[in-house]
Amino acid sequence: MKINNQQLTPKQLLQLYKKINLKQSNEIKKSTLNSNLSDKLSLPPSLRKLDPAVQKIILRNWIQQDLPLKENNLQKLVSLIKNSNFNIDNKQLIKAASLLVKNNLPLSTYLLKGTAHFLDDKSSISQNLNNFPGLKEQLSVNLFHNPEQIKSEVEQYFKNTGKILQQLVSSETENSFNLKEQLMGQQAINTRRDSLLFVEIPIFFTPQKDNPLPLFLKYSQSTDNNADEKNRYSLEFIIELTSLGTIRAEVLIEKDKIYSSFKTSTEQTAELIEKYFPDLQQRLSKKGLNALKPEIGKFQKENPILNFLNENYSEDDTTLHHINFKV
Repeated sequence: MKINNQQLTPKQLLQLYKKINLKQSNEIKKSTLNSNLSDKLSLPPSLRKLDPAVQKIILRNWIQQDLPLKENNLQKLVSLIKNSNFNIDNKQLIKAASLLVKNNLPLSTYLLKGTAHFLDDKSSISQNLNNFPGLKEQLSVNLFHNPEQIKSEVEQYFKNTGKILQQLVSSETENSFNLKEQLMGQQAINTRRDSLLFVEIPIFFTPQKDNPLPLFLKYSQSTDNNADEKNRYSLEFIIELTSLGTIRAEVLIEKDKIYSSFKTSTEQTAELIEKYFPDLQQRLSKKGLNALKPEIGKFQKENPILNFLNENYSEDDTTLHHINFKV
């Protein structure tokens, strides 16, 4: 079977990915790779001179996003990788590029930097928001408020994000650069969705609104033709709290049942979740929801927030929709 190097399919990419040996010599790397099915697959020209480790990072991200490998996109990406002045780690750069290609956006320097900074756990919208006291009310949620106020603030956050980004782009003030880049990156990641569905929401836990903490949120809703499947929601978030450490929650809602799991950085926090979860079960029960016993454990890997930000973000079998805040 003859393969067109201009556009390898995701299945062919997976074959290539498995075949690349990080210990191969440059001569072998450039040669044709033979699959178990005797199909001849060769790396596109742009990738052949790259380090095998970088080749695998590119292929892995393209596979995760279910993308064809097009030579014009690769040429631009390889050029950026070789640009020593770009000042972005290759893993972050390649991840950002795959998300932009997924959303049919150009691999422009501005969009790539914004997307990479959004995926960086060392900087956040919440941190940069401290430089803009006037924006705190519009770009944050205060958990000190009552449930109806919180719901309203979350809804306003999604409405205000694009508007504030336009204002920052127009103002071109020096200290707005980082916030502008991160908001741009957040918009870029979600540009093909009906709403922002992989986001950072600055959270306040006191009425004084001192320093917001970043809550990173992913949401999806199944759109299967089956009526029951349409009532299936998935919600994931992660946050690092001053006294309790890092907490990650994964929640699946199927009709009236709620499945959940929690991971924490400390044993104390895990015990607190287990202790107070029955109270939550009772409150949800009054709303007609059955919250089943959750799985609770500690993180097994380091850098949980960085891992959360850079996990596979593809639609797979679900299509993402407007967040139903009532749910």
